[in-house]
Amino acid sequence: MGRAVVSDNVSVCHEVNSTMNGDPLSGYESLVRLTPEGSYSLHVIVSGVHCAGCIQKIESSLSALPDIEGARLNFSTRRLNIRWRGPAQRGNELVALVNTLGYEVRPFDARAHLEE
Repeated sequence: MGRAVVSDNVSVCHEVNSTMNGDPLSGYESLVRLTPEGSYSLHVIVSGVHCAGCIQKIESSLSALPDIEGARLNFSTRRLNIRWRGPAQRGNELVALVNTLGYEVRPFDARAHLEE
């Protein structure tokens, strides 16, 4: 079912349903942050990225959407940052899009990242 994660700025855990079997992804809106510019930002980890072609496929698919301001995937950390204008719940749809491209997405856990 869901798994507890810790957001970037908050020490409260959130439940994220990361099932891909036809069930919609949910809970990612709890990890979305409002930027000072008024857009939303979501950081996630993407598994299955093996080359620059994978990065291009993910970034260009997201960037082709009209409300996306930016999509950047770091190859070495597998961390994807997505910025958009619109509702925070859009984060669930954007994660689902990356899943449909054949990649597994999971929440970015800031605490685990700092402990490494």
